[in-house]
Amino acid sequence: MQKDLPNYDRVNLVNDRDEIIASAGKLEAHLGKALLHQAISLFLFKKDKTGKFNLLMQKRSDKKNVAAGEWANTVCGNVAMGESHQQCLWRRLWEELGINLSNNVRQEVKEIAIINYHVACNQKYSEREIDHIFALFLNKEQVENLSIEINPLEVSEVSWVNWSILSKKKRITGLEFAPWFNLFLSKVQITQAINQYLENLVI
Repeated sequence: MQKDLPNYDRVNLVNDRDEIIASAGKLEAHLGKALLHQAISLFLFKKDKTGKFNLLMQKRSDKKNVAAGEWANTVCGNVAMGESHQQCLWRRLWEELGINLSNNVRQEVKEIAIINYHVACNQKYSEREIDHIFALFLNKEQVENLSIEINPLEVSEVSWVNWSILSKKKRITGLEFAPWFNLFLSKVQITQAINQYLENLVI
């Protein structure tokens, strides 16, 4: 592998100021109480026929080590050595959902929050991340051109969910959420930032 290409098998370990201090294998970074590393999360929105904002959610594959079979926001990912947060975002959007947005659409993405969090996922793995959270709204034309081809190793299904109901009730009957998504929904900092982003859209 060329030195100037990202090493997707290793993630950036950081201090509390989000400064890279080392690297570790993805598995090592999540074992036990986990090691603090860089991550991204994407909330992808559209409007439904009634004009309500809908969030694209994914159900994680049963093959995943962390939060298998649980629902989360559109995409989450660990920033690999040698890549930026946005490069990680677009890579994971493609790897998980087969979505490849044009550069014009990508330029509309907005970073809305940064959160330092730690949650246990099961008896063996945890998430300990400084997570840069992004939001992106797709208009009617962009949605019509949207192609989703899920990778079964990553995702088992997707669903567009009413954001207003989700953000207020913090749950959807019959769906089990990944631990970090429960945390995101409980953080006023995040839900308010998303709502502010949606309110400021020029549609």
